[in-house]
This record gives sequence, structure tokens and C-alpha cells, in this order.
Amino acid sequence: MQIGINIANHRDLLSKRYIHDTARMAEDLGFDSVWIPDHVVVPPAVEARYGPVYYDVIAVLGYLAGITHRVRLGTTVLVVPYRHPIVLAKELASLDQLSEGRLILGAGVGGTEAEFQALGVSFAERGRRTDEALRVMQTLWTQDAPQYSGPYCTFADIVFQPKPAQQPLPVWIGGQSGAALRRTARFATGWHPIDQSPAQLQTALATLATLSQQAKRPTPALCPRFTVRVRDTAGDADRQFMEGNAAQITADLLQLRALGASHVVLSTQTNDMARFRWEIEALAAHVLPKVSLNKTM
Repeated sequence: MQIGINIANHRDLLSKRYIHDTARMAEDLGFDSVWIPDHVVVPPAVEARYGPVYYDVIAVLGYLAGITHRVRLGTTVLVVPYRHPIVLAKELASLDQLSEGRLILGAGVGGTEAEFQALGVSFAERGRRTDEALRVMQTLWTQDAPQYSGPYCTFADIVFQPKPAQQPLPVWIGGQSGAALRRTARFATGWHPIDQSPAQLQTALATLATLSQQAKRPTPALCPRFTVRVRDTAGDADRQFMEGNAAQITADLLQLRALGASHVVLSTQTNDMARFRWEIEALAAHVLPKVSLNKTM
């Protein structure tokens, strides 16, 4: 099982130095991947949660491709319907080439309606737009003479290069709704739910296996994300999953591995450098050696 770290590209007091240092720290400490979330604008309704500053996910990943060497680089998650699919396909293929095949596309439909309104994109049609964008990008990434005709995008007689270095480029679908599971079964190599309990994951995995069989595709890998809260001492009996001391977090990750998780992304929910360093150093020293037994994708 591989372990990644979600680093902040938003919140108050964020800086290039913070992004640089947290990514390099994660790589140096032995984590397998670093992850960046995505929003374009921050409506007042969510400013308290995200902060006023939000760096562009594609720009940040391009920067990280140049300052890291080993870690995978992922989006958790990129809101696909915000962007034109041909432009997005070009950006992601270029990122995969420039990072020498280290990109993982975590993709989602988005959930902040005011942001869609600001961008002039239909919130109601975000699922259909996402499905078509995934088809368009797969077409562009895999065909020498790509052509496509759909309700939102139509093209033919074009040359599209570069292709991604990875064939296929890993695509993880975020979300845990029925629509997200259906999308995962049809398009993805991984399923990327957020903060779901083991019991919830087990139930959804059974549904995903059935949907994948119906789609005549292999069942995508379980690749969840969790908010992690590292403590000096053990949490009490009613602690949240992935909260507590190193032994408790190790036990939680081993439970996920027993469910079949191949890659887990941890989000520390802090942009305080000292706190971030303390948490991921504790994870690297006391947790990674016990859970990262199989270094396979």
C-alpha cells in the first residue's frame, strides 16, 4: 500500500515557500505521492473553509514536477467540468511528460454551485460534462487521428501531441455517490472517496465490483483520502477514524489495507509549517514502515 500527502495550495498565509517546502519534505521523508486540491474562485459561502488564496492546481503541479524527482503528483480532485476538455487533456498530457510519468488524475464533478455560476458553467449538467470530458481526453490521449462528436465537444482532423507518458494515465474518480461509483466503473483505474468509514467503503466496494462487471472492466483500485489528525497520546474511545497516536493511525491504515486499498492519501488540514513538519515526521518515522510493505501502484 502506498501513502500520499495532500499539501495545501490554499488558506491564509499561503506562499510559494510553503508549497515548495511541504512537497520536498514529503518526498524526502519517503511518502509516495503529493496531492493538490482544486478551486478556481472562492465564493463567500466557502471562504471560511478554504481561505481567500487558492493557487491554480495545474500551475502548482507543473512547479512541483520541476522540484521533485520521485513522488507521484496528483489532483484531489480536479473539477473536470470547469475546463474545456481539449485544453485540459493538453495540460495533463504535458504534465505527465514533464514529470516523466508521475501524474495521477483525481477527477470530480464539483459541488460549489456559486463557483459554477461565476464560471458560466451549468451546475445541473456537471455530471454529463464530466463524463464527456473523460471520453474526450481518453480519445485524445490514445488515438493517432482522434475524432469525437458529442453534445459539448466535437472535433476531427486534428493532431494532438504530446500523449501522456503513461499509457494509460491513471484516473481516479472522486466521490461516493451512486453516480460517482458508476463513473468510476466506466472510466477509472482507481476510486478516490473522501473520509468514508471502513464499513461505508466495504459496502460501496461491493457495488463498485458489480458495476465494473456490468461495464466489462476490471474493478478499479481503492485509493481513498482521509483527514489525519496525529496526536501525542491515544485518542479516547469515540475518536474519529484516522485520529490518534501513531499506533492508532497505523491500525486504521492496516484496516484499509485489509479492505484492498492500494494507495491512501492523507490530509493534515494545516498550513502551519511547524505543525505540518511534526505530523508528517511522526507518520514517516512510526507509521510508514509498518504499512508501506508493497511498493506497487
